[in-house]
Amino acid sequence: MKPIFVVVAAACSITACANTAEVQIVASRVTTTSSIVEEVPSEPEDFVEPTTTTALPPLTSTLDDVELAEVVNLGGEREPRADDDLVAAAVVDIQSWAAEILADTYGLDDAPVRGGIYAGYPGRIDPLPGCGTTETEYRDLVDYVALYCPGDEFIVYDDGPGGLLESLVNESGGISIGVVLAHEFGHFIQDRAGVLDLDLATVTTEQHADCLAGAWMGRAARGESSVLTVGVDGIRAGLIALVQVRDPAGIDTMSPGGHGTAFDRIGAFQTGVEEGAGACASLIDNPLPLMPNAYLSLDDYLRGGDAPYDCTGVSDPECLASWEFLGADLNEYWSIALGATVSLEAIPVASLDDACRDLRVVDGPIARCVDAQQVVFEAEAVQDLYVASGDFTLGYLLGLAWADLALENAGSSVRADPLKADCLVGAWVDDITLGSRRDPARTSTVITSPGDPDEAIMMLIRLADGEGTSLFERVAAFRSGVLLGPDACPAAS
Repeated sequence: MKPIFVVVAAACSITACANTAEVQIVASRVTTTSSIVEEVPSEPEDFVEPTTTTALPPLTSTLDDVELAEVVNLGGEREPRADDDLVAAAVVDIQSWAAEILADTYGLDDAPVRGGIYAGYPGRIDPLPGCGTTETEYRDLVDYVALYCPGDEFIVYDDGPGGLLESLVNESGGISIGVVLAHEFGHFIQDRAGVLDLDLATVTTEQHADCLAGAWMGRAARGESSVLTVGVDGIRAGLIALVQVRDPAGIDTMSPGGHGTAFDRIGAFQTGVEEGAGACASLIDNPLPLMPNAYLSLDDYLRGGDAPYDCTGVSDPECLASWEFLGADLNEYWSIALGATVSLEAIPVASLDDACRDLRVVDGPIARCVDAQQVVFEAEAVQDLYVASGDFTLGYLLGLAWADLALENAGSSVRADPLKADCLVGAWVDDITLGSRRDPARTSTVITSPGDPDEAIMMLIRLADGEGTSLFERVAAFRSGVLLGPDACPAAS
């Protein structure tokens, strides 16, 4: 029996809900394991990818006279940070943006957040306000990236060392705090608009808040903010933040407290960036499709979702190396899609440089030896990725190689048309994940496990870093393939 390909990765989720006393906290948790009243949708806005800011940092500001302590309650003697001025500008801009959304989209007064914004960190002198309790202890806050307390209307974010938010700031700068705060202000908007009073699944309100965070970023990226300029790297940072705060594999996104996979959350964020807050409002009644995220078998759960890389130490005599059973599935999928036999063989090699004379590089550590009908990949690099980020990092790479064959038949290549390539990989992922368009001729038993599409996106982020075609566009192309199948990818025909 062919192996079933299953994948999981350690993960984090943003905006988990926990009940304390009679107050519902709408918060951003870190873990390793109806219609809208007075809705007046705005016209969707076309997103314009920044073309003159690619050399800029992710976030730049025109404000130079606002101190962080003026807009955030720092609660004592806090050491200044390099990004404090940018975070202060982001807070000013987000508050202004939230007022616009409340007035223009919901017809509500633009009163500010009554309870304020608080930075939590070890050694803070003044206590953090409690949501249904006397105060919020920092040791409890470390389980969250940030939280919004309805009714009392305050936001608290983790400003301490060693947490997820600090790691995101170290990687991408103050824009990471901006994305998190924009998400929490999304909950503030929901609170004012009555959305939090509706009987909605947590994932629906989280999707709406992710979309609103994207609407804030899209506004700045289009040059519509008088305070901030967001460059292409800023949008990339927003996508990375959502990957880092996704639900762990195995969590049913529709269960209480479920918030969505990275695939789900990025989709909502991109909707906000491209179409604005009016489109976000429509997600309350018409949420975006969600990826399956619950384990479907005990075996899947016990293996943690990871298929063996190369069967080392596996006693099952029917075990196949990951590239073997994935390659067999891709051969069957593309033979049916192209109407001709496809029989590529995947082979690990020490270096692409010495693999063959007619090497056709696909992307990163993977290439094709055209005459020999082989797909070769650098074993050490791929195994490191496999261990660090999950086994569907290899699945995505192999998907690109087979997509390159399909594109070659159409006179193109992955390098010439990365968007079509990502769409084609997405169409294959759709086939082995959702299966709603699966051809009856398919006999392969390969299926994905929770987290696979997220791991594909993580691999995509690695490959798209610094390329001319933006990560934003490539993720959108991949999602189109997954959600719409091969019909979304012209090169498949």
